[in-house]
Amino acid sequence: MEDYVVAENRKVDGYELGLYAIFDGHSGRNVAKYLQAHLFDNILNEVHGHHCPQPQPEAFSSSLRNVPRVDGQLAMSRAFGDARLKDHISSEPDLKIVTIDRDDTDSIILASDGLWKVMSNQDACDCIRGVEDPKEAAKTLIAEALARGSKDDISCIVVMID
Repeated sequence: MEDYVVAENRKVDGYELGLYAIFDGHSGRNVAKYLQAHLFDNILNEVHGHHCPQPQPEAFSSSLRNVPRVDGQLAMSRAFGDARLKDHISSEPDLKIVTIDRDDTDSIILASDGLWKVMSNQDACDCIRGVEDPKEAAKTLIAEALARGSKDDISCIVVMID
């Protein structure tokens, strides 16, 4: 099993856009590699021409807490590929827009279940409090997950909020 990571920023129509994602290649690497290479372009093609009147400090979020396993193996609420699981799971995301309180939010942590199996959200935030470099913060979280005995793949992206 392999995880594939995307952490990419692009300037589009005067806006700084970022795509941050972790793809688990648990059923093989083809879908994860395809998403890594093409998802950002596909999203931009889908929304091209939509007008955003004011840049807002918002983020998309979806809750993945206490998600049961599908067929005893897949522990996520959405998946691409996995044709044999299509009866049980959707590739359509549940999205909500949340306003980021810049006074109260230092970072956004995206990680695979290798981290979340051994750390709570608060543990992860506490672990990187004071770390200013996002790469160092991600390395710190991975090291802590390993120290706590994680046996799963661990991928992590930390996005610092300016």
